[in-house]
Amino acid sequence: MGQNALIRNVDLKRRILIVDDEAINRKILGHIVSRQYDVLYAENGKEALEIVREQGSMISLVLLDLLMPVMDGFELLGILHKDPEYKRIPVIVLTSDKSAEVRSLQLGAADFIPKPYDLPDVILARIRRSIELAEDNRLLKATETDALTGLFTTRNSSSSTPEDTICFCPIPRWTQSSIRSTGCARSTPCTAGRAATRS
Repeated sequence: MGQNALIRNVDLKRRILIVDDEAINRKILGHIVSRQYDVLYAENGKEALEIVREQGSMISLVLLDLLMPVMDGFELLGILHKDPEYKRIPVIVLTSDKSAEVRSLQLGAADFIPKPYDLPDVILARIRRSIELAEDNRLLKATETDALTGLFTTRNSSSSTPEDTICFCPIPRWTQSSIRSTGCARSTPCTAGRAATRS
């Protein structure tokens, strides 16, 4: 994969799903974010889940009210957080209830936007930051893990052509962070058959 493919596409217009049972709240938020993002709307958690199942790969963020009929925000948040495919989508909780913040964080919320929505610039900044963090996290995971084997990958610093060789080391997750800056986790360079040369 070339370097250009790994760089975030800043020109792409991201898609946001606004989930709120009150039409006025959907309209206010839609007005705030629609200048910078494509917007989808849902009136409750069940409707939102159907949209995520249909368009999940194209949704960059969910703005989620907690108190709704049919399926509330807590239930939807729990479902999204447990599913590996949907867990990558950051969720910002919309609430005026401070006590709901801890539970929302435990269920996987990325951030909060307090009601009423009187600071549009703050809302846009929180959305932008949550999307950037989620995209950076996916990029980091994609460059750390071999897609086929799931093994941690790092450049082999002992290779004569470090740009062309990757070391595949079966390293436990808890040790990966300690070796990111030092290269291969083995005490000696990888032997033949352990290093894969890119064509």
